[in-house]
Amino acid sequence: MVNEIKTYCSSCYGCQRRKVIRLVDKIPITPVSRPELPFQVINVDLVGPVDPVSSQGHGYILCLMDQHSKWPEAIPLKSLTANSMCEALLEIFSRTGIPEVIVKDNATNFTASLTQGFLKILGACPRFSTPYHPEGNWLIERWNQTLKNMLHHIIREEGSIYRFYYGLRGKFQM
Repeated sequence: MVNEIKTYCSSCYGCQRRKVIRLVDKIPITPVSRPELPFQVINVDLVGPVDPVSSQGHGYILCLMDQHSKWPEAIPLKSLTANSMCEALLEIFSRTGIPEVIVKDNATNFTASLTQGFLKILGACPRFSTPYHPEGNWLIERWNQTLKNMLHHIIREEGSIYRFYYGLRGKFQM
């Protein structure tokens, strides 16, 4: 009887359509070690364009999160050039220290030769997430979603990013 049920289910079109396909990964999952010190490993990403643009002309935000403490940073940018991004990173690193590893996506301003040279001089090792797979950089992507939601409400009420930004620094802890 068991064999008859197996045969029926394997030949039944409706059963095959409802059957859950379980895929087995070819590559074994390896654990990722957690950083021992704050700002040893950071995740970086860009958010934008922000609508409306701030009164100072900032339409983008460089987002950074420390993997150890989950401390978020958000630096407003006027443009998405590699130069403006390097200046913003330098501003953050002057407060937090230079990280050993920077996890980021494959955006052109992260892969630009200026950015690569900048990180090489600082001694920070870039680690790129898989293209078109935001889950590989989930920590910063989740922070970006939270930031966008907060910005939406603050900009609607206040019309400015800056009051929100400085309040965020003093209060928010993830």
